[in-house]
Amino acid sequence: MKINTIKPEVQDATYVEAARWGKHRGWRYVLGLVIILFAWLVVGTGASVLVAFALSGQPDYSVLGPFGKFLYFMAGFPVFLAGALIAVTLIHRRYPRTRVTARERIDWRRVGQGFVAWSVPTCLIGVLGQYLFYPDTFSFNFDLATFALFVPTGEAK
Repeated sequence: MKINTIKPEVQDATYVEAARWGKHRGWRYVLGLVIILFAWLVVGTGASVLVAFALSGQPDYSVLGPFGKFLYFMAGFPVFLAGALIAVTLIHRRYPRTRVTARERIDWRRVGQGFVAWSVPTCLIGVLGQYLFYPDTFSFNFDLATFALFVPTGEAK
């Protein structure tokens, strides 16, 4: 299997021009969507059930604590990403990097700027909307023990 390589003359391509790289016939999009949905909904659901079983000894989500429920819901997303990578590389014959940039390397500073530009207004609108439209359902509480579970420590185990 040969994946398209970036030739020297197209290294200066724009992001929109990079979208035309690889194979992009209609059936490839349908097949890619089927692969992604199968990976996410079937294999990802199985991963979530395995997480619940590993944490509680039973495949029931309702007996998990807050951290277990978080892991239960997040278990399907790495499988979703794997399905997307399979679709891009094997079906469309493109490097996954070309979905982010047409450059040789990903500019992480620009990725961070884009993340901030989208997430800050979205979170502000969501939180303010929740607070303004449903103030009785909004509560401020802080449980340090639960919060500490989600703080990255930087230690490798």
